[in-house]
Amino acid sequence: MKMKKEISTLNTALRPKGLAIYIRISTPKQKDNNSMDSQLQSISSLIKSKGWDDIPYTIYQDTYSA
Repeated sequence: MKMKKEISTLNTALRPKGLAIYIRISTPKQKDNNSMDSQLQSISSLIKSKGWDDIPYTIYQDTYSA
């Protein structure tokens, strides 16, 4: 007896109500390479690819620590 595998569309239908974006640099070298800018560009591309451009967001930034 073969069972047909159902594909769930539930996960693709979910949209977040808000986004929290956390960017961080760990070393002084990363800071010199504009790593925060590249992280923001990457996450912006992801957000656009998901169609989440219209969802409110908060950006949290952290720099290297001890």
